[in-house]
Amino acid sequence: KESDVSIIIIDADEGITNQDAHIAGTAKDMGKSIIIAINKFDIWDQLAEEKKKEKMAIMIEELRRNLAFLPYVPIVFVSGLEKTNIKKLLSEAKDLFSERNRIIDAEEVEKIGLEAKSNNQQFPNFYSFYQERSNPPVFKLEVRDKKRVHFSHLRYLENFIRNYYPFRGTPIFIDLLEKSKKTKN
Repeated sequence: KESDVSIIIIDADEGITNQDAHIAGTAKDMGKSIIIAINKFDIWDQLAEEKKKEKMAIMIEELRRNLAFLPYVPIVFVSGLEKTNIKKLLSEAKDLFSERNRIIDAEEVEKIGLEAKSNNQQFPNFYSFYQERSNPPVFKLEVRDKKRVHFSHLRYLENFIRNYYPFRGTPIFIDLLEKSKKTKN
């Protein structure tokens, strides 16, 4: 609960389990940056290099399919026994920590929102769009009626943000604000 970056360790021999997927989903919901570490990949060392690469590609494909809700997380193959890629894993964690603390200039955020709207006419009109905070990144979208904004609009906007600022390994939260209606006296 106290971490900013979580490393989900998957056993290369077992593959991803339901419990692994549940833990990853919980980490995402808690706003944690996530790295998937596939441990014990040294079990494939006896294979020919081409076969080892094939096994790794199959593992990545399986992870992407089972963790489709986390397409932005990096995957690192490690071996605790052989100490392979441990420095790479720690380097990734430092990079993700930097990503999650990124603050985008207010004008740039507004520009991204306007471009998202101009590229998709079904995207709802909005009054303002800004980044409220980082760690994890939280954006606010001010609209007339929150009920008219479908979750697919928010997913579209998240993907649009990621085109400019990937926020690798880090969930992005977009909160809706409803513009208050002014009453006449």
